[in-house]
Amino acid sequence: MEKKTILIAEILHEDASNGVNRHSEMLLNGLPKDVYRLIYLKLVIYKRIAFPYKIAHRDYLEIAIPIPVNSDEIIGNDYWNAEYNKLIEHFVEPYLICDFIIHIQTMNLIGLALFLRQKYHCKIVSHIHCIPWKYNYAANQLEFNSIYYKLYIERKIGRNDFRDILTKNESNILDKSDAIICVTKSAKHYYEKHYRIDSERIYCVYNGIRDDSCDSGTPNSQIAQKQSNEVIRLLYVGNVSRNKGFHFVLEALKKVHSEGCKFILYAAGAVEEEIQKLIDSEYKYLDIRLLGHINYSKLQRFYESSHIGLIPSLFEQCSYVALEMSMYGLPVIYSDIEELNEIFNRKDGMFVPVSFTRYSSLTLDVCEFASKIIRLMKSSKLRKEIGIREHSKFDKYFRQEDMIRKTIDVYNNL
Repeated sequence: MEKKTILIAEILHEDASNGVNRHSEMLLNGLPKDVYRLIYLKLVIYKRIAFPYKIAHRDYLEIAIPIPVNSDEIIGNDYWNAEYNKLIEHFVEPYLICDFIIHIQTMNLIGLALFLRQKYHCKIVSHIHCIPWKYNYAANQLEFNSIYYKLYIERKIGRNDFRDILTKNESNILDKSDAIICVTKSAKHYYEKHYRIDSERIYCVYNGIRDDSCDSGTPNSQIAQKQSNEVIRLLYVGNVSRNKGFHFVLEALKKVHSEGCKFILYAAGAVEEEIQKLIDSEYKYLDIRLLGHINYSKLQRFYESSHIGLIPSLFEQCSYVALEMSMYGLPVIYSDIEELNEIFNRKDGMFVPVSFTRYSSLTLDVCEFASKIIRLMKSSKLRKEIGIREHSKFDKYFRQEDMIRKTIDVYNNL
């Protein structure tokens, strides 16, 4: 049987990783090589590399196309998009077999996908890893508040009004993709409800990962090894930014500190300048270790050795940080948003209430946040119980094998 070609495409930064990169990695490593011929196309924002290159890995072909560091104007420019599409075609054309699938991981690549479909009659699978308007929380809070109010408070928004919320790329994905994959049920419901998209074209496939915790002992034994008399190690992973809710962590830990509780907070991720200044001016007395961006092998050691995970984000999808913490049996205190409630066991009560006003926007209840941190700090038994339950849910819903199986079902239904 002839192999089917899958072209997996994304845009990424040279020195940073995120959930989209992790998802591509899981696909490339997990899709059966006797069934699929895999091509990994990545448009990379490079500082040092100026020319495209190819690498033939054992299981897939990698094609990298450099993009300048100041790429925003290029990505949003029709002329440069067309030029890059022609450049990309030059590199991928020798490997494009009839009836191939282009699986885009980044919304900005829908133009490339449509360009290739017009010439080669391929099928387009679009992965939605984020809902774009939510990024206005930091960039344009007035716009964010207005949209949030219409969608979740008034709950009165017609299809035409909803179109105004969509980006051009998002709209093209919804209208022109052969299949759309959302990574949470809530995102799938969001588009079905407001856009009335054909339910046969849209799927929910949870992100999945290989259970690396098995390599260093089961999560249960790891939790048991953390002694109750140790200084509690808290772990935050992701961009250390207001957009990710890190300022709520600082406010909560101020209250935890005032109760005489001792802790160390490890924060792994690029640090926003505003947050760095805030820590230096107002929170220098807290024991905060800013690790910067670290690779996954180093991050694993923090998952293994930490006592409590913190996820204060006000918007997420199927967060790989959440999955990794669950995989390592780390009890997590998280913001009460529907996407994270799909990952964690709500019955454990470790969610932090979220409130909204049109003036202060979305906020976390930092008093409740601090209270839950203190509660977990004081009970190693509770930490262990919650960690075991979180790993059990991970094992049931978020394994790499399940993600691969459901993705193959999408491919087969095209």
